Amino acid sequence: MLNRVLWKSVVTVFAASACALNVASAADGTLDPSFGVGGLARAGIDDGDLQPSGCRPVVQPDDKIVICGTRLSNGTSGSDFLVARFNADGSLDTTFGTNGLVTIDFDHGTGSDQADGVALQSDGSIVVAGTTRGSESNSEAFAVARLTGAGTLDATFGAGTGQQTIQFAGSLGNDQAYAVAVQPDDKILIAGSTQTVSGSDVAIVRLTQNGSADAGFGDAGRVTFGFGLPGATAEADNANGVAIDAQGRIVISGTANESAPNAEIRFGVARLLADGTLDPAFNGNGTTTIAFDPGTGTSNAYAFGIVVESDGKLLIPGYANTSPLSMLNMDVAAARLNDDGTPDATFGNNGRVTVGFDLEANGIDAAVAAAEQPDGRVLLVGTAVNGSMQEAISLRLETDGSLDATYGTGGKQTYNFGLTSPGTQAFTGITFQGTQIIAGGVIYVPPMDVTPPPLDCMAVRLTNDATTTDGGDAIFAANFD
Repeated sequence: MLNRVLWKSVVTVFAASACALNVASAADGTLDPSFGVGGLARAGIDDGDLQPSGCRPVVQPDDKIVICGTRLSNGTSGSDFLVARFNADGSLDTTFGTNGLVTIDFDHGTGSDQADGVALQSDGSIVVAGTTRGSESNSEAFAVARLTGAGTLDATFGAGTGQQTIQFAGSLGNDQAYAVAVQPDDKILIAGSTQTVSGSDVAIVRLTQNGSADAGFGDAGRVTFGFGLPGATAEADNANGVAIDAQGRIVISGTANESAPNAEIRFGVARLLADGTLDPAFNGNGTTTIAFDPGTGTSNAYAFGIVVESDGKLLIPGYANTSPLSMLNMDVAAARLNDDGTPDATFGNNGRVTVGFDLEANGIDAAVAAAEQPDGRVLLVGTAVNGSMQEAISLRLETDGSLDATYGTGGKQTYNFGLTSPGTQAFTGITFQGTQIIAGGVIYVPPMDVTPPPLDCMAVRLTNDATTTDGGDAIFAANFD
């Protein structure tokens, strides 16, 4: 997909973690030196995949952090899913898998397995989803596995193997999964795309908690649809984010990509009812698109992730072209929609916000994940290109979409961990441990004279005014009832 191809040049694989320890007073958005080594914790691998990943960190009730990603060269088995777990202090949890790491091989050969999302079920089981392509195959399928709390494949899931693959009727061969969420009833939602004659459509499957297709959802557990840009004769539509709102409705975000007859790319958002039908109360037909037009008459914008805010509004992060003179000038972009699917006029410019880091002229600044604080402010993380460098970035917005001046420098923060030069640092996920900011991503590590350069998973904890204390116990205060 065009958005995935472009994104491959900007960002890479992992989402990671941190903990819920007491935080000393510091400027918001700076590294917390009490976590890991100077605020940085690494998984210790050197074969992370350069493909983009939608993996976000998830926090267990015991404060351990679970992440997923892809190992590019795992012995003779090609690329495989990776799941890792960290302790609260950023160290790898040696009680999980092998020294904190688990690899999962779907194709049982030298083919390609890529993880793109991880979620927790209520009993502590770990669900990881993505895409698999066998070494002898020309097609791709959704892939999902379930692990026990100890990091072993759960034989009660799927066909007794702990693994399951899903394909869509009518697909021309490529079904790619980009996001996963677990409903309150432990049913599993996986969202992505399915190949069509004219490009691709959004594809969503719902599984029962044990991995079988849910017959009460769509057609044999599957739903497909396109965003339907007016006049489009070919579209490459997908879903990059999925979530469940307080009413049990399913919301997705992705890209509405008109590849013919024009080149028009917008944020795409949809809402489905619990049975998989598009919700007509959302923009009249269940779907909407959001254009970011820099004055050229054409939008070039890509959405990643979706957040259901505390008031039911939807926040969608991504990146968009903001220059009428250069299609290469991509800035962080975010949109917010009301419950009925209309733009929230109280947020930015008619529901849209763009923020440039501009570390280089006509560079790419992108947000791939977002989270809402209890006070309504919104955090976004991603990466910004700076010549031969990529730096991790974060920013915080006020409820009206303006930059929060109390965060970083004028609302923005960049991170260069200095392991290699030139190098790459990219955040691909964000969440909270209590009220603390947890971000994770990927980082180049020495040596740099190999191809591809070695990539490691990183986890950081960022300071936040909501978590600073005067020496009191932040965990006790947050959890005592």
